[in-house]
Amino acid sequence: MPEEKNIFIDLEKGRILFNEGDEGKEMYIVLSGAVQVFMVREGLQVILATMGPGHFFGEMSLLEQEPRSAGVIALEPTKLLVINNDNFQHFICNNPSLAIKIMKGLSGRIRASNEQISRLKGEMLKMTGQAPAIENSGDPASASGRAQKTASLQEMNRRVEENMQRAGEEDTMCPLCHNTFQARFMRRIDKSPKSRDYWLREYYDGIEPLYFKQIACPNCSFAAPGDRFLEIGQMGREYLKANETMRKGAVDLSSFAGHNYEYVLALYRLALLSYEEKEENLEVLAQTALELSWLYRDIQKWEEEREALKKALRFFKGITAKEGFQNPDLLQKSLYYQGLIHLRLKDREMAKKLFEQTLDVEGARGTLVFLFARDILETLLLDKPVKF
Repeated sequence: MPEEKNIFIDLEKGRILFNEGDEGKEMYIVLSGAVQVFMVREGLQVILATMGPGHFFGEMSLLEQEPRSAGVIALEPTKLLVINNDNFQHFICNNPSLAIKIMKGLSGRIRASNEQISRLKGEMLKMTGQAPAIENSGDPASASGRAQKTASLQEMNRRVEENMQRAGEEDTMCPLCHNTFQARFMRRIDKSPKSRDYWLREYYDGIEPLYFKQIACPNCSFAAPGDRFLEIGQMGREYLKANETMRKGAVDLSSFAGHNYEYVLALYRLALLSYEEKEENLEVLAQTALELSWLYRDIQKWEEEREALKKALRFFKGITAKEGFQNPDLLQKSLYYQGLIHLRLKDREMAKKLFEQTLDVEGARGTLVFLFARDILETLLLDKPVKF
């Protein structure tokens, strides 16, 4: 029996176990938690499968000593059982059902892989000639990752309406004025995203979580992400009460007929107006401004996208400027986003420096951010355009 201490691996959330092309001689069984199997193609993380307790992966490298055909990342804290050449015979002899399960799994995966390859070929054909460099104007956003060009406002309103059919309503009390109102929210998304791009933006079939992320009180116009609405409102009560007139003057919520795309943009603008000058909750502010830039990009509002990116850049700089910074993952992510924004704003040299700093953050290797930053930096050093 192999030593027990050598047959288990614990992964933190967001940690990559291995990448496509890595050498490997082990297979793994998920004991707890969950992992995603993915490939990176043209700046897009294509998600092939999500695996929970009882699922296994990596068997081809164990049986054939071949390089990894895909990467694996932990979606949450995960415990894995490791099976290698030293303990494989022991596990098979003591668990004959495991051998049958592996054979069935191999057969099913070959069939699923063929279907996946066929689907990806179709998507690549659609994408041919439509994927601009990040420095160019326009990054298409769609459920399949870049399969469609940016849409008109009319089309985006239609997509919001479709999403509303999946959304719910919830009584919410404003922490400032104590007004109770109906806030729309996206019900829990049970399926995994189909893909992620370099911005780590997630794409689902027929679902866009950003349309319902921000909520606002119709009485005092305080807005914030739904999961932080009460917390942020309670933390900055005096400040938020003082700038109520400014918020109402900047965005008139009563002028919107319903929850359409322009209303979504208004909620994001209000969320930034609510607390950006105080510059608390820099991580939330940075993510809010970044997501607003994506929404403007989706409808080809290039100047508005640029202004939102500049705000996000200021907030991400504020995060990395903090003394005694103790969160390597947040530091790495903040440097990475600064690099992406500089690249989007056509400052390739500064982008290179920031991606180099991203890769140098101690304690933050083996993440998707690290993988993407390395991929982009290699492309920049070859003086090639970075595709999105």
